[in-house]
This record gives sequence, structure tokens and C-alpha cells, in this order.
Amino acid sequence: MPKKCKTERLSQFSLKSLMLLFVVVALPLAFLQLKQNREQQLAEACQPFEELGALVHHSPASTPEPSWTELFHHGRHQIKSISFWEGSLTDQQLQSLHDDMHSLPKLSRLLVKSTKITDAGVECVADLRQLTCVALNGTTISDVSVKRLALERGIQMEHLALPETSVTDLGLSVIADLPNINTLDLGGTQITDEGLNHLLRLKSLRCLVLDRTSVTSNGLRRLQQVRPHISFDSADLMD
Repeated sequence: MPKKCKTERLSQFSLKSLMLLFVVVALPLAFLQLKQNREQQLAEACQPFEELGALVHHSPASTPEPSWTELFHHGRHQIKSISFWEGSLTDQQLQSLHDDMHSLPKLSRLLVKSTKITDAGVECVADLRQLTCVALNGTTISDVSVKRLALERGIQMEHLALPETSVTDLGLSVIADLPNINTLDLGGTQITDEGLNHLLRLKSLRCLVLDRTSVTSNGLRRLQQVRPHISFDSADLMD
């Protein structure tokens, strides 16, 4: 074999080897860098909420080693739920998180319990259309917030918790327009038998909490006759 041809083959072999070596080394390093970037992005997305005392729940990767597709998604895509429990969160603080919450495309649950939130605070989160579960336990919200949430949420809303709030029968007339409501907690509110009549329209309702309300056993019986599939938490109803 001519020396020139032999040299060209060796050169081609060396080039292929170098390219293979580059791929073997570079791909794992790139994967690791993407993973670290995503973890950093997640931490940064959680920070403004955690600074105000929130618990931020995010989904882990589908496997211990996430796929390339997952890694190319921004870390904020992992955040599913934000909870503020028994803190001093104010309307102004919640309003300051408006843009941060809107940057979370997978956020589906917002829980705010025993805080200082009013109707003004709810106004700033009512347009989070991706939410399917909202809990406003023990806040000072009224029917104004219920109407605002119902107008924006539409068919997305599946779980709504409003215990220990100022919601009345008027609020139920709006909730009845949410076709996919599955769970509804109205414990400790001002609703009556008249308000229950509105819920007759909720074909998807499966769980209803009515303890510490003015609903009577007669009112509950009428609802059960039309919607027998609903399970109730109503131990202290009046006769």
C-alpha cells in the first residue's frame, strides 16, 4: 500500500476517534450542566414564595435521571402547588407575587389558610387560569371573591374550599355555574337551605362539606334526592 494512502487512512481514523471521544465526554457533561441549571431555576422560582413563608410543592422528574426533554424545560415548570398556612400574609404581599405566579405554567393549586387576605388580595390571583384547586380557609373573603374566581376559572375549577369565610347563598349561585366542581367545602359559612338549591345544577359534585352552617336536614335531604352520588360532611345539621 502506498505510504500516502496509508497516512490518509490513519488520519481519518484518528479524526473519527477524536469525534467519538468528544461525544462520549461532552454529552454527559452537557446533561449534567442542564440538570444543574434546571435545579437552580427551580430554586430561584421558589424563592419569592418561600421568603413569605409559603410551602412550594413541585413535581420530581419522571425518573431519577430526567430525560433530555424534561431538562430543556425551565425549572419553574415543576412547581404545581403553593400553600400559605396560618401566617401573616397580606393583600399587598400576595399582589407582589402576581407576576411570579403567572410565570408558573403548571401551577394548579393555591392554598391560603388563616391569613389576612381579603377580596382585594384574591383579585390579583383570580386570573390564574391554570388553577384547578383553590382553598381560602379562614380568610375574610366574601361573595365578591367567589364571583371573581368563578368568572375567571370557568371550567378549570375542580376543588374549591371556602370554610370559615363570609360566603353566603349569593356566592353559591355563582359556584353553581362551575360545571366541573368535584369538591366543595363550605363549613362554617353563612349558607342556608336556599343556597343549597343552587347546587342542584352541579352534576359533577362528589364531596360537599356543610358543617357549622345554617343548612337543615330537610335541605340536605332535598339535595340528596336529586344528587344521590354526593358524599356529605354535615354532622351538626339542624333538624
